[in-house]
Amino acid sequence: MKRFLFFLIPILSIAQFEVSGNITPRGQFYLDSLDTHIDLPFRIGELEANLKAGDFYAIASLAIETRWDSIKNPDYDLREAYVSWVPSFGEIMLGKQIIPWGAADGNNPTDNLQPYNFYYLFNSGTDRKNGSFALNSSVYLNNLLVQAVVLPFHESNTLIKSTDPFPENLKPPRDFTDDEIFFVDGANELELGIRIRWSGTDSDFGFYYFSGNDRNPSPYEFAFVPLQGPTGPLFEMPTKLGFRKTLFYGLDGVSFWGDFTFRFEGAYFQTHNSSESQYDLSADYYQTVLQLEYSTPWDITVTAQYIQSATLNLDFETHVFPKTSRFVPLDIEDAFMPGMGTPFAMITNKSIMLMSSTELFDSDLELGFASLIDLEETGAMVNISVNYLIEEKLELGLGTSFFKGENTETNNFHAMESFSNASVNLSFKF
Repeated sequence: MKRFLFFLIPILSIAQFEVSGNITPRGQFYLDSLDTHIDLPFRIGELEANLKAGDFYAIASLAIETRWDSIKNPDYDLREAYVSWVPSFGEIMLGKQIIPWGAADGNNPTDNLQPYNFYYLFNSGTDRKNGSFALNSSVYLNNLLVQAVVLPFHESNTLIKSTDPFPENLKPPRDFTDDEIFFVDGANELELGIRIRWSGTDSDFGFYYFSGNDRNPSPYEFAFVPLQGPTGPLFEMPTKLGFRKTLFYGLDGVSFWGDFTFRFEGAYFQTHNSSESQYDLSADYYQTVLQLEYSTPWDITVTAQYIQSATLNLDFETHVFPKTSRFVPLDIEDAFMPGMGTPFAMITNKSIMLMSSTELFDSDLELGFASLIDLEETGAMVNISVNYLIEEKLELGLGTSFFKGENTETNNFHAMESFSNASVNLSFKF
């Protein structure tokens, strides 16, 4: 012990330690009934600690998550906890971390290293992500950045519970127990990601490669269920879920043209079921994002994105079940969902997102606007945010999200209309 302290004391004497965080109570209410709050989890507090000693860093981030209906029983989420070494040639990080990928703002087909938390789907940046254990190494070679990420443990997206007040099209029809899910284990858990980025004077370009397992589960076993009574039709329903093996290649880039910034991002996915599945499925699909950003003379930033996803190829073996008029088989082609990529691909295959933001009164007031418009069906989402800095460390935030879509069975925006909401939060930072 004495020898340990002998080496530790000199390190601590040159170390720099910082702690920061925030306390942010938040309320969310239905637009058509502002006196009814929406009982969904939110992060009421966050704490981040940073320790620096020479070229070494230790970083930890803790979030306190709760619901108003269970405010006395919060959950503690260690979002990140890792160590970092920053030598002259790059950086090496080990531990639980959130590693963002992609060049576009908010919608990133290549950002698949860490899983999403669907409760925070309409947040921005890494707030939508969960951390996972990884070895993350980056090497700089003149204008090149070569990054390799090894993830030894598979982590899946945090899905919405079927009983939570969330749009029906964004949550499962029922909750599946651990016994009803084929989890990835053993050597199949090991995942590898590689990113190579070239930086020029006015442009950056990147190449991505990832081999791993889906973040979203897919149906692996089925049974026929009489949803309309014992003598009615038998509908094929999933009884067990699993995670497909997926490989993706991606490209992105950023180019600056005066007051304009152009960004693009695309990913090509190859996926197939594992041996536990009741049927064989393989598919190829892609997702792309094109973004144009303009900074106006009035300090207003305007951004437009074109987002598209499509299934290129889908091969599967049909199930072997009795062929009678009572059996209604599931249409695998219609039911296929990507297990990776931007979550908005679950809502629409082709859309435009418009965004703008500005700051007023010496940056004390920040205004934001975002709209997602479906190009295949009549539907849209509109989000408006206002943030006002009351004092140096005290900020008030107001927001509203509005959904509208044509009344058809396939229109996801119509299914989300009842979730149109307003929110308010008061954030104290320290």
